[in-house]
Amino acid sequence: MYQFINQRCQLVIGQLGSIDAKKYVELHERMESGVDVASDSHFQGLYRNYWRMNVARLDAAFYAKYFQLLAEGQRSRNVDLDYIVRELAKGPENPSLQFSFATKLAHMIDPTVPVYDSFVAAFYFYVAPTPKRPFEERLNALMSFHGFLKREYDRVIRHGLLNEALQKFRTHFETMNRICDERIIDWLIWGCVSLLRGKAQRGEVLYE
Repeated sequence: MYQFINQRCQLVIGQLGSIDAKKYVELHERMESGVDVASDSHFQGLYRNYWRMNVARLDAAFYAKYFQLLAEGQRSRNVDLDYIVRELAKGPENPSLQFSFATKLAHMIDPTVPVYDSFVAAFYFYVAPTPKRPFEERLNALMSFHGFLKREYDRVIRHGLLNEALQKFRTHFETMNRICDERIIDWLIWGCVSLLRGKAQRGEVLYE
């Protein structure tokens, strides 16, 4: 599949018109400038919009805890994904496992942390445990898959498996020099899955 992305990287990149790399860079610059992310409503609005959090309809208590954890990471530069997930789940009788949003928080502290979402899961044929499963079982499974993602992204970078696509991506988009390879790999995977979900089913792209 990495060869598929390299060979069809223009098509893959063409699926990424909505990624808004400038907003992504702006969020990192604001964090690096020392803005208090736990209380700055403008930053929080930009953040929630960029990461599409508003559609999840989470409550005010969740957002308060979320940006408090982001502020802690901003100060310490330490990332503990398991801790982040558990802290976000505290409170309700039936804790909500917001794993994707937790990885996005961790990624904003350390950009080399892969972002988990349904597109990344689909690319690697991973099926997440259903919400009916116990919390610990679900978390352990998701943490195991995320561990695989970290190792796999490292392998892709070390062996240059997506070098052609990475280079063309940086040429295509401005402000890319400040963005690490791990984030661009996330985007390329997103674009590949988006491409295949549409064009492959219509016969416009063929598996080889």
